[in-house]
Amino acid sequence: TVSGLTKGKTYYVRAYAINAGKEAYSTNEVSFTPSDALPQVSTQAVTNISRTTGKATFNGTIVDEGEPNYTERGFVYATTHNPMVDSDTKVVASGKGRGEFVANATELVVGNTYYVRAYATNTQGTAYGEEKVADFKAIAPEVTTVSVEFKSNTSAYFIGKITNVGDPEYTERGFIYAKIQNPTLDDASVTKVIVAKTSSAQFEKQVTNANWGNHLWYIRAYAISSAGVSYGEIKTIQDPEYAEYLKLPTFDFAGYLYHVYPDMGAMTWSQAMSACNGLSYGGYDDWYLPNKEELNAMYQKKSSIGGFSSSGAYYWSSTEYSSGNAWGQSFYDGSQYYGFSKSNTCRVRCVRREN
Repeated sequence: TVSGLTKGKTYYVRAYAINAGKEAYSTNEVSFTPSDALPQVSTQAVTNISRTTGKATFNGTIVDEGEPNYTERGFVYATTHNPMVDSDTKVVASGKGRGEFVANATELVVGNTYYVRAYATNTQGTAYGEEKVADFKAIAPEVTTVSVEFKSNTSAYFIGKITNVGDPEYTERGFIYAKIQNPTLDDASVTKVIVAKTSSAQFEKQVTNANWGNHLWYIRAYAISSAGVSYGEIKTIQDPEYAEYLKLPTFDFAGYLYHVYPDMGAMTWSQAMSACNGLSYGGYDDWYLPNKEELNAMYQKKSSIGGFSSSGAYYWSSTEYSSGNAWGQSFYDGSQYYGFSKSNTCRVRCVRREN
């Protein structure tokens, strides 16, 4: 190491060695001219990114201190490429000499992508390291719908789980349910059930609904953060009785769809009326004994409906002929008869009309 040299003056150099009073010199000669030089600096990857606090750690290395030595080092960043200390935000790092150095940046805005360069400045100017990226775009939470269970016609139980809280962390979680196949919070028909945040990743809720049993419902867990809404898998619930109700035979009449309950056997007219009016099945309690026109429409469709007595029995209608008589119909030849005494017994098929 040589000091005291004059800037701008050219020097010539040879190596030498002395042995027994004799000098030997290198056969080659090199020359150099001392001058100021920029420092050399490199930039390493950004670490400790926290979108919740808006902080990150910038990392760099001084490869060469420059000539004369640098007087300031640090990092400069911006939302545009190639940030400069004169026009963009800088973070000064303490310390001197060669080697690694760090600085912590604060007040970084979630949603932005920042471009970062290490720098070092001496009298010659400012040298920059490579450009690195600090991605502050929000990371969405991840949520799964663990299970949904039908409890009763008015109660269901949902379980969900947050598998990744996101960055920034989610602010709301819960479940949504609707009759549509792919429910989202944007759908007006969707019902939202919020579940309070706790330290547990799993969350549960017993949900009351006046008519769980009357429909096929689509349910999914959700979580909301600054990145938007994340959804879990879609699961379904349905009252098992309602599922069986949907399998009942049907027929069309006068623009309506009718569901037909299985044959209830033979009974008096008043018993038939009570049996149908008191029937609760599939989540519905509006079953009734068909009138004679509806009963005749059933006869016309008896092959597709099925389940009628093969003995040629008569079936009751709700249509009265007099105080003591009501209409019935043979499902053997289709004839209707108004003179059946209400005390007689005929077979019964209750119906429900879809409104």
